[in-house]
Amino acid sequence: MPHNHSLALRQQFLIDSIFSFGSVDLKTESAQQGLKIYQNNLLMTANRALTISYPVLNQLIGYEAMIALSRMLLQYAPPSEGDWGEWGKAMADLLAQTPLAREYPYLPDIARLEWLVWQSSRNMAPAPDTESLALLAEYHPDQILIELAQSLSVMQSLWPVQAIWQSHHSADQEGVNEAMLKRALAQQKTDHSYMLISLNHYKVSIRPVYANEYHWIQSIRQGVSLGELLDLYPGFDFATWLPVALHNGWISRLTAREQPCFPNEN
Repeated sequence: MPHNHSLALRQQFLIDSIFSFGSVDLKTESAQQGLKIYQNNLLMTANRALTISYPVLNQLIGYEAMIALSRMLLQYAPPSEGDWGEWGKAMADLLAQTPLAREYPYLPDIARLEWLVWQSSRNMAPAPDTESLALLAEYHPDQILIELAQSLSVMQSLWPVQAIWQSHHSADQEGVNEAMLKRALAQQKTDHSYMLISLNHYKVSIRPVYANEYHWIQSIRQGVSLGELLDLYPGFDFATWLPVALHNGWISRLTAREQPCFPNEN
């Protein structure tokens, strides 16, 4: 047991030393060189992962800044599993704390949008369970819950991040397209813009939505029943929204909390 404990401590020390990216007092020059090799390999792997999940951010800030952010993110929120595709969610929070965000305040929201797009692309969902729609006739609306597809998400921003993302995502050249960026920033509004991100026919789409649809979807995510939704948003056209949501794969299925509660009519 003491031997295993000592081995575990040495392994943890090695991992901590690699992720620290600082100078560590090792016994030999060979060990020091080996540590640098591990650190460089980790940084390059992390940077490759982030440029895949954040391609527009990579264009906007450039290679050197992305390398620096990769190093910072490894220390700020190190990976907790072997899948690098699941790492990087904290990029927006990290960016918000950097001088980059003070100079370019839209960057954290670009990162938030890119992460949602990336996660949507990795969450292929089965076709909606249309048979579950029968619950609408069998249960009281207060007992019906809407289960959204995992590939669906919404976000809000004070910046025209959708226009910025689309202008750079569709650009063939590397680097920032200054003209496109200026046009996108010129569209900035004083109120929030709302977006819906979804995976439809193997392609991620971003579409603008009104505030009421944004809040409707957010409430569904929080487990609010259909009856409560209709009370909260009396002006929302559920009858029109439902077939659109089904067609676009936003809904996974309907579920019910309890047994049917419609009274018998004798």
